[in-house]
Amino acid sequence: MAEEEGIAGLYWKKYRNEESTFALFTPFLVSVAAGNLDSDCFRHCISQDYHFLQAFLEAYETVEDYADDDEKKKLIRQLRESIDKMIHAHQNTVLQEWGFELPKVSIPDSTTTKYKDFLLATASGKIGGEVGGEEGVLPLKRARRKTPFEKNKVAAYTLAATAPFMRLYQNLCAIIITDLDFNTTPTIFKKWLHYHTYSEEMKDLAQNTEDALNNLSASFTTEDLKITEKLYHQAMKLQVEFFAQQIPKRTVVPLSRVEDPYNSKLTIFSDFDLTCSAVRAHHNLAGYKKFMESIRPRTVPGEVHEFDYDGLCEALKQVAEFEKEANTKVEGSAGAMMEGLSIDGTKDAGCDLDLQNGCREFFQKILKKKYPRIDVHVNSYNWCGDLIRSALSSDQKARNIHPNKLVYEANPLEKLDAFMKVLEGHKISRSSEGRHLKVYIGGEVGDFSCLVEADIGIVFGSSDSLRILGEHFGVSFVPLLQGVVKKQMGLIHWKPKCGILYTVESWAEIQAFILGL
Repeated sequence: MAEEEGIAGLYWKKYRNEESTFALFTPFLVSVAAGNLDSDCFRHCISQDYHFLQAFLEAYETVEDYADDDEKKKLIRQLRESIDKMIHAHQNTVLQEWGFELPKVSIPDSTTTKYKDFLLATASGKIGGEVGGEEGVLPLKRARRKTPFEKNKVAAYTLAATAPFMRLYQNLCAIIITDLDFNTTPTIFKKWLHYHTYSEEMKDLAQNTEDALNNLSASFTTEDLKITEKLYHQAMKLQVEFFAQQIPKRTVVPLSRVEDPYNSKLTIFSDFDLTCSAVRAHHNLAGYKKFMESIRPRTVPGEVHEFDYDGLCEALKQVAEFEKEANTKVEGSAGAMMEGLSIDGTKDAGCDLDLQNGCREFFQKILKKKYPRIDVHVNSYNWCGDLIRSALSSDQKARNIHPNKLVYEANPLEKLDAFMKVLEGHKISRSSEGRHLKVYIGGEVGDFSCLVEADIGIVFGSSDSLRILGEHFGVSFVPLLQGVVKKQMGLIHWKPKCGILYTVESWAEIQAFILGL
């Protein structure tokens, strides 16, 4: 199967989820999905298509004769001709089919220029430092006379730098159409989304580009394929960067940038056990599920409840008792894991701890950029502060991650108490008109109290127990991206005890929502 789909399919599967996530959470695409993107921003974005297509055309004209046989040359020539037709039809497509008039004069913006420079450098045999090493120039560039195989490499590398473009456009637009509340989207956005998702022109161009890449790279060495993959991924990242730089007049993302930086505060409180760590230090899962079943009254399948905050709190008191008993049983064994370790040894253990994909990158980005108004707290039943700090930061001197060391007898109510104390300690003075926004990230029943008390409760993963308990007491679980779009539409507000929790399957979603690119 892997051989049949070729390297283009493999690369797409490897990178589509993360890069699509970052793109979908950009202000531009959130506003498109919400149907309230301002016309100037939309007009500017679609005007840039012309410059991207011109870059494709110039690159294909450069490498068309580089392919090492007539069949491969024909593939590139057909791509060039398709692009040429799209360029000539671009103005008519926008005006006649979408009913939108482009600006008379359009110049490429900085991100379009960045991609164009990257593509044309690749077509000339130059590879940027991120891909080609310190010198940034492929060996073929230094050769007095290029061999047919070396020329073919350049052609294939160029295809790698163009292949994800149409495919990513298709994927993003299809997700907006199928997974989000698309019915309220204005006609102009619908036509744009439908064109990129369903038009045969776009489908054929995406497929033909991938087929050409697979063909020209068929005889590549392992080293050649590594460069090809890096170029493919870099092209995707540049395209996502383009979307991220299209800033509408009104936006709700990324969270770290939309609030007043002088009069507001953002506190992020995250559970560490399983939410961050991929290693669970304790819990008899079978016994825990049995306990959850014992406290869950039987309900009619499909029955809908209003959010019962008081009932949930009473149930969580029972959960707290179970947690206290379970933690007591494992206190000795958990403590033995760290017994005898020095502070340096604990830090080394933290660096080696297996974390959820993307978690470490999220916290390190906060530390490196030194967001002045973001405060981060991490909570754990099992791990000490030094280990957590070491696990989440490559900088051992970092001071704005504050693990609240909850020892092994900690339970959901004690976790809530720690959460509320943190919030009390970070209240903005009454004279300030700014807002203190609180985000809690967790994924277990023990996080429930904190999740519902936060302005934004983010549920990581898919805990059956958490969902069973939550749905019984009327909690709604909404995918985070859907929630963001509804917020952009003005249909919901970030506030505590509202009975809505937002679900994610990856830390990429959390980073895209809170920090952006």
